[in-house]
Amino acid sequence: MWSRPAATGTAPLSACSVGYAWGAYNVDGDAVPDWFPEPAGWLLGVNGGVNFTLDNGIVLGVAGDIAWADVTDTVTQLGLGSATATIDWMGSLSGRIGFDGGTFLPYLTAGLAVAHSSIEFTPLLGPGFADDATHVGWTVGAGVEFTATENLSVDLAYRYSDYGDADYTLGAAPPSSLGLTAHQVTVGLNWGF
Repeated sequence: MWSRPAATGTAPLSACSVGYAWGAYNVDGDAVPDWFPEPAGWLLGVNGGVNFTLDNGIVLGVAGDIAWADVTDTVTQLGLGSATATIDWMGSLSGRIGFDGGTFLPYLTAGLAVAHSSIEFTPLLGPGFADDATHVGWTVGAGVEFTATENLSVDLAYRYSDYGDADYTLGAAPPSSLGLTAHQVTVGLNWGF
């Protein structure tokens, strides 16, 4: 997302990234039982935004991203059946602040986070049931970009996201409010224009 300009100014940017994410559900901030799935898996994303380089080497930026995700887990309970949880996409709109170190840019980031999740139960007897929901919350993270060419950089980043609570209707029971949190580590290629 960072393109080191020849002079102070702005740099529009676009990027693609791959990474790994792992998440957990909770009820009112408390962990769910051990038999509940804890999804983990790969993601592939794109983003775009703009950076503003100030005279003192500070780089301010804003960016939006969206990632396809295959972050899933299935847990089987002996005698009861199985439960599967999946996060199939996640995104964010965030700001960041960094320091132009010449060939590298360390930065911090924070903003709005969104993720889509589904939960499915398959009992041994009787019909299964499933529901999905979109969670909206916040994210914070840190990373560093390294210059590869004049317009290309490599971005290594970590982000923690609390996607907030969402209601799931599972079977005949009343809707359950579940929180979702996730960690993600990504490697990206960023192009500046």
